[in-house]
Amino acid sequence: MTEITKSEKLLRSLAPVMTGTKGADAYNRFAKLAVVGALKDKGFEDGRNSDLAELYKKAYVCAGNFNLLVRFSFLNAVGSFIWDFASGVSVGKSMGEKTYASSKGRYSKWVGKGAEKNWRDLNITGMVLVGLDGNDEIRFYYVGREEFLDLGKDRLIVKPNGRPEWEEAWSNLQFEQTFSSVL
Repeated sequence: MTEITKSEKLLRSLAPVMTGTKGADAYNRFAKLAVVGALKDKGFEDGRNSDLAELYKKAYVCAGNFNLLVRFSFLNAVGSFIWDFASGVSVGKSMGEKTYASSKGRYSKWVGKGAEKNWRDLNITGMVLVGLDGNDEIRFYYVGREEFLDLGKDRLIVKPNGRPEWEEAWSNLQFEQTFSSVL
């Protein structure tokens, strides 16, 4: 079993206080703050992310001309990140082509039939996966909308160095300031 690091212990206690909620919702809200900070490190700031109450209400972070869906994961006992995109109990089954919910009774507006419409309606062009690794470092992975939808999974399980192309995609991601992002 992996020991809980000091950073993980601190984040587990701070996230609920900082975000006003508990559990996965607190960590996903924290991930939004981490993405907003990482965007600033890249030289990009979108004023629509300034109001935390509004940011927490949205499913995404604003990034100029498009929006980014965000999820958070701690490194688990077997050394993997697990990002979840549905509610209910499952074993990470594929959502399938013809259903909006998995065969295990899970529901997701981000995966499966009808999900693409949600992504397009909210102008979400990709997913930023945020993970706290065993070395107390926050890692960012970017998966584009089409690639994510093609995966058809309601849960992604990734080792820290298991998808270098997603880490590279995040590193290479560039953002253009827009009129709405500077307001």
